[in-house]
Amino acid sequence: MEQELRARLGELSDDARKISEHARQALEHLDRGELKAVSQVIAVMHHKISAVSSDREGVLKLLEEHGVRPGD
Repeated sequence: MEQELRARLGELSDDARKISEHARQALEHLDRGELKAVSQVIAVMHHKISAVSSDREGVLKLLEEHGVRPGD
């Protein structure tokens, strides 16, 4: 389980990092007054945000399969 959990957490970390990078890019565009570019960068974040949600669900499911639940 630990190896699979490590892989899933790695994917979660990578996807979250990409979201952070996009947010920084959007801030840079905002600083330059490039509102259209801000809109475009934020729009493409949808895919990574969905991936993070999926990664999160996968991690929780794996843990739950091994009897570990949040709040227990």
